[in-house]
Amino acid sequence: MNNFDLILRNITHRKMRTGLTVFGIALGIFAIMVMGGMSEYFDRHANRGLDLMSDKIYIVPESGFFGGGLVDSMVSKVRRIPGVYDAYG
Repeated sequence: MNNFDLILRNITHRKMRTGLTVFGIALGIFAIMVMGGMSEYFDRHANRGLDLMSDKIYIVPESGFFGGGLVDSMVSKVRRIPGVYDAYG
C-alpha cells in the first residue's frame, strides 16, 4: 500500500473530519480574500480623499474646528489676500 492509497482511505473513512477540514480551509481563504478586498477599498477611498484635499491649505483658529471661528472683520481681510479661494467665520 503506497501513501496515495492511505490518503484516499483516510479521506473516505473519516468523512466528517475531512468535510470539516475542507470547510475550515475554504472559510480561511474566503476570509483572507474579503479582508484583502476591504483593505484595497479603504485604501482607494482614503487616497481619493487625500487627492481632493492635498492642494488646499486650511487655516483654523486656535479654538479648533468645533469651537468659534473668525470674526467677520477678519474674514473680510482674509478674503482680500491674493490666492485665497474662500474664507468664512
